[in-house]
Amino acid sequence: MTLLYPDKATLWSKGPEVNRKATWTRFELPAVHWEEKVGSTVTLLGETIEDALLVLVPCIPGTISLWIKKGDRIALGIHEEDEPAAGAKTITSCEPVRRAGRMHHIEIIGEGRSPSGRV
Repeated sequence: MTLLYPDKATLWSKGPEVNRKATWTRFELPAVHWEEKVGSTVTLLGETIEDALLVLVPCIPGTISLWIKKGDRIALGIHEEDEPAAGAKTITSCEPVRRAGRMHHIEIIGEGRSPSGRV
């Protein structure tokens, strides 16, 4: 854990479906930067909960950070569940960021909300 990456997270990597059910592999990410914003929009049809998630994962050769992909699930903290925990966010975008010509970190954008609508 460093000042740049003070949080821990759990990543569930989505694998192939077996008998029409998704398979998941759980990974612990010991150093991430987690920024989450919770908001809502009120319209004539009611309230819509809109959450925004940005997670930065340092690039360390030979670790899961290089294989994170769209559709995987991620949650703040370390979770023991084999399948994504309630409130886990879906990764909608995952882009490597380079600094000085070298891979520095992975920038993850996610969406989703906890069952209560708040984190």
